[in-house]
Amino acid sequence: MPINHPGRALPYTADADLAPYTIAAFGSIDGNCKTGTSATDKFLGITDNVAVPQGQVASIVIEGPTVTTYGAPISAGDWLTSDANGNAISVASGVTANVIGQAQETGVAGDIRPILVKPGRVTAQ
Repeated sequence: MPINHPGRALPYTADADLAPYTIAAFGSIDGNCKTGTSATDKFLGITDNVAVPQGQVASIVIEGPTVTTYGAPISAGDWLTSDANGNAISVASGVTANVIGQAQETGVAGDIRPILVKPGRVTAQ
């Protein structure tokens, strides 16, 4: 597994249990977060290296380098969105989606690989 050199992180309260190295989205109220579950979620960042129970404070990397769990084959440079479990998947060519950032390494489902966190909305090419 690559060494994690996290970017800027902020504390958010977990709406539900959070797994490590997964995509987080804005939660039910200000200051809360939840697991990202689709390309239409408003992404916040990536969870840190520990599981966080509901109601506890999570450290969320909101920008810069970190690592995340891949949910499918991904190529370096792909724009990333979330599958139903908060794992990173590539945005298909021609599709407009909310993204968490950009893959820095090629990998397959289950890999924990580096990404550059920069939430936004893109149309993949």
